[in-house]
Amino acid sequence: MANALPRDVPAASASESVAREPLTACPDCRGSIVGITTGNCPACGVNIISAIRRHESNHSVRVEGAARYRRALVLALLAYALLAAVLFIGGDPGDAAWFVRRQLFFVPIACGLWWVLCTLWIGFDQPLVLSFVRIAAITAVADTVGFFMWWVPILFFNQLAVAMAFVVLMLQWMDDLEPQEAVVTGFLLGAVRYMVHIGLAQGEAA
Repeated sequence: MANALPRDVPAASASESVAREPLTACPDCRGSIVGITTGNCPACGVNIISAIRRHESNHSVRVEGAARYRRALVLALLAYALLAAVLFIGGDPGDAAWFVRRQLFFVPIACGLWWVLCTLWIGFDQPLVLSFVRIAAITAVADTVGFFMWWVPILFFNQLAVAMAFVVLMLQWMDDLEPQEAVVTGFLLGAVRYMVHIGLAQGEAA
């Protein structure tokens, strides 16, 4: 009876987890396993130790997934707070409305571009919703960089700085992104951002 689970052995000993209370119910069917003399659940027949390890693994995946979403949301909030602070301190009265309008146009386009690139080339290494939240955060930081670079009197320096910010941030914040993928994606996002900027400016001038 090598697979037996003694009735007084805590779940932690059997599954190498940190649980402290003895296991009294099957992790799969929740049937009672108190007093069993084998390692299998009498109700559903599953191996108790294997079931414990599988459930703990699934729980770890869910916990890590939730943590990734929380980190992405916090990152996005901090990025937009930084952009708002920069606009409030150094911007003109109309700058905030302009940046908000551009974000509303550009972020959905950037997310759509990312989806196309993932479908045709990069592949999906992280959930799309998580990617979209991170892209929004990246866009906010890139816009902050663009705001500071606006006064540099070199042709297209602002656009180049923003594209490089996209590249660096994509490498830092996107899961398993290769350098060449980050470079292509970053410069494409920078170019699309510039086209959105020109289109909105022409729309206002019309």
